[in-house]
Amino acid sequence: MTEEKKNKLYFNLSHSAELLVYAVAFGKKIGVDIEINRPVTRMNELISRFFSEKEHSHLFSLPKNERNTESLWHWVAKEAYLKAKGEGISSIEVLRKRGELAICCRKNDSKCKNLQLNDFLPKIGYVGCVAYYE
Repeated sequence: MTEEKKNKLYFNLSHSAELLVYAVAFGKKIGVDIEINRPVTRMNELISRFFSEKEHSHLFSLPKNERNTESLWHWVAKEAYLKAKGEGISSIEVLRKRGELAICCRKNDSKCKNLQLNDFLPKIGYVGCVAYYE
């Protein structure tokens, strides 16, 4: 990594309802996303439209009372990735099972080589994820 890139400041922000979060990093592209954990009336439609077959299968295998929250976790991971990398939400597959994230880029695996995803609870009732490249 060049000295110029090493010292470059990257930042990103996200907000949902009353909460705002910032992510700041030196020398690493970064993205962050949060969502208030609320019922999404068209969640099944969003899953079918924006999520891969593996994600779809996983999410629809969950009990209905868990599907919405788990879908939001997947969504914020995808959004954080999108912000860090600048690609479309369909270019990444997120498999999150009981708090463990696994990622798989579907269009170009080399783009995920140094990608790190970390989910977090910014506040009770919210879900969040930060993505960065090492």
